Amino acid sequence: MPRTDRPNKHGVTALAVAVCVVVIAGTAGVVGSVVAHRFSADSKRERPPVVAFIGDSFTTGQGASPESARWSSRVARAQGWIEFNVAHNGSSFDTAGRVPGGESFTESVRHLVAVQPDLVFVASAGNYAAAQQRTQIDATFHALRTALPHTPVVSLAPFHRRGADPLVMEEFAERVSTSAGEHGACFLELRDPLVGAGDDLFADHIHPNAKGHAQLAEAILVSYRSEFDPDGGGVLPAEGSCTADVITESGAPAESTSHRSTAREQRQSDGF
Repeated sequence: MPRTDRPNKHGVTALAVAVCVVVIAGTAGVVGSVVAHRFSADSKRERPPVVAFIGDSFTTGQGASPESARWSSRVARAQGWIEFNVAHNGSSFDTAGRVPGGESFTESVRHLVAVQPDLVFVASAGNYAAAQQRTQIDATFHALRTALPHTPVVSLAPFHRRGADPLVMEEFAERVSTSAGEHGACFLELRDPLVGAGDDLFADHIHPNAKGHAQLAEAILVSYRSEFDPDGGGVLPAEGSCTADVITESGAPAESTSHRSTAREQRQSDGF
C-alpha cells in the first residue's frame, strides 16, 4: 500500500488509513475503498471526512516548505479531515496553465469521482482572472454538481496576491461568488491576511511561504467555523446547504439552496 502522505500534487494527507491513492501518469486512482457514510453533526463518524481541494499554485503549496505547511494541509489537520489535493500550478477554472501536466479546475473534477469526497473546496489566486468569465467559471461548478450531486462545495473568495490588479480581482471575485451561488455552492469571504503583507510572508514575489500559508489557513478556518463549525470539531456543511436542488441540462440549477456567508466582510480594493 502506498504512503498516503507522500508529497505529490494528488497526494492524500491521511489522518486515518481509509483512502489509499496512487498517481499513475498524473491521474489519481483509488486502490483502497472509501466508506460511503457521510458525516453530519448528529451522526457517528465511521472515518474522518475526505475533503478535496481544487486550486492553483497557492493550493499546491508552492512556496511552502515542507509541503505539509501549505494552507490546505493545515486546514485539514485542524479539522480532523483527510486531505485529497488535486491542485495544479498555474491553473484556473478553464485553463491548465503552462506547467507540464497541468489541468484546469474543471478537468481536475474527474479525479474526485472515484474518491467521492465529503466536501470540496475550490480556491483561486486569480490566474488569468480577466479571462475567467462566467462561462468558464460556471463550467467548474457545473462539473462538480454533475459528478458529485450530493457533496457540499465551498468556494473561497479568491486569494489576494501581489502584482494583481485590485479592480480585476474584485470583479473576478464577484463572478466566482455569483457562479458558486447559482450552482448551489457555498461562498466564503476571507479577511485575507496577505493584502499588503510584507516580504516575511512570501517565498517569492507572488507565493506565500510557510508563515504566509499559516496566515491563510487561519483566515479560512475562522470564516469556515463561523459558518459551519463553531466548536471546531470538523463538522461539514449540513446536507443541502451547499447543494442545488435541480440541475437542468443547460447546467443552470432550476432551484438553488445556496448558502452565502452571513459574515461577509467588505472586500478591500485599494491595493494588494
